[in-house]
Amino acid sequence: MSKPIQTVEELDAVLHWRGKHAQAIRERDALQLDLNQRDEQIATLDLQREAHLRNSQVAERRVGVLEQEVERLGRVTMTTNQTIDGVPREQMACMPVERCYDVRAKMIIAFNHARQNGGDLDDALDAAYKSALRFSPHPA
Repeated sequence: MSKPIQTVEELDAVLHWRGKHAQAIRERDALQLDLNQRDEQIATLDLQREAHLRNSQVAERRVGVLEQEVERLGRVTMTTNQTIDGVPREQMACMPVERCYDVRAKMIIAFNHARQNGGDLDDALDAAYKSALRFSPHPA
């Protein structure tokens, strides 16, 4: 059992350390609250990361399927008999045409060049089409 406080100095010391203890308790509680919030943020971020991972895996599988389909279509050169402008059984070869920026730029240059050389719209469009065929990668 502790002995009773007898002097003013002892009372001041007890009050001083009681205040320090209360301050330490408040700081500890604030830190614990902050720690709990950080733990919740980490849990939320983990869930988001897992969702992004699942979504990216689904997207990668879909990209793989689409790449296979593009490769399959790139190997196929189709010919079909169609009626075009009333002309029956017109032979038509279908092949994929690359539409990347470089090919489009070459098409525009060819179109403008044909127009500047006095060609009509049909000549310019034909030049752009031929440019697309020339600068597109050809299937093997």
